[in-house]
Amino acid sequence: MTEHAPTDAVLELRVALTSAAFERLLAMYTTGLGLVPTELWTTDTDRAVLLTLGRATVEISMRRTPPSWMSWKSAHG
Repeated sequence: MTEHAPTDAVLELRVALTSAAFERLLAMYTTGLGLVPTELWTTDTDRAVLLTLGRATVEISMRRTPPSWMSWKSAHG
């Protein structure tokens, strides 16, 4: 087994998920895993929530309108 120096430790982890199944995914993290949302953003078309897990954060978002890169991908295959 390789020994790791303390400087090899993970200092921060961020995960961002975009899902059409926003409510189900949010329920899995909150009801299923017991995480508490620390921030919530809403607009007429989008929703997002931030969950903090110590040094890690998980951002879950839902977009009703696709981001601009998806439109380009659809047009250019």
